[in-house]
Amino acid sequence: TASPSPTATTPAPATSTPLRPPTLTPQPTATRPVDPSPIYLPIAYVPDRCKPSARPLDVALVIDTSSSMTGAKLAAAGDAARAFVELMHLPRDHAAVVTFDANVVVAQPLTGDRARVIAALTGLTAGVGTRIDRGLEGGLAEVAGAGSRTSADGVIILLTDGQPEPGTESDAASTGALARELGVAVFAVGLGPDADRAALETIVGRADRVVMAPSESELRRIYERL
Repeated sequence: TASPSPTATTPAPATSTPLRPPTLTPQPTATRPVDPSPIYLPIAYVPDRCKPSARPLDVALVIDTSSSMTGAKLAAAGDAARAFVELMHLPRDHAAVVTFDANVVVAQPLTGDRARVIAALTGLTAGVGTRIDRGLEGGLAEVAGAGSRTSADGVIILLTDGQPEPGTESDAASTGALARELGVAVFAVGLGPDADRAALETIVGRADRVVMAPSESELRRIYERL
């Protein structure tokens, strides 16, 4: 009986085992030495304009036009107030001009027209008396009355070189208190040595919102700061 011939078998393909990449050992990174010199960063800004507040402003510029303000004081008051108006964001903001002596005059009702406000501040004339209470009442009527805007914050900036007339101190203080109750911020600028800081602080309700100007030359700088 013939022996069967051996059958050729196909060898199985060799299976390649993937090589695991070698683990790399982290090498130390060179650190940059700290530079002790100062770093200067540029700042860009728009000159001659204040940064707008979150809400528009209704501002009453209440100015003493009593006889003691005649001449250089009144001229400086008008110049400082005009500089303030130039820095406001009208017509987004609104401004009014109120003057007082024995009586109160609304020289310019609340408006967003810059030219009209500046015109009202030009050529201010003096009278007799210092009824600060009436000046405050006139300013409050503008920024918290029928002509004011509910979308705006009310502000009164009072300028005087004296003190309330005898017998009217409590009226001025009461009007200042009413303004604060209505959410109106009141600032006061006392011009010259006769301005009564204590009385102004009582009206305003906060010592940090009273600024004393020793002379007319200080007014413009003070109004620009405000």
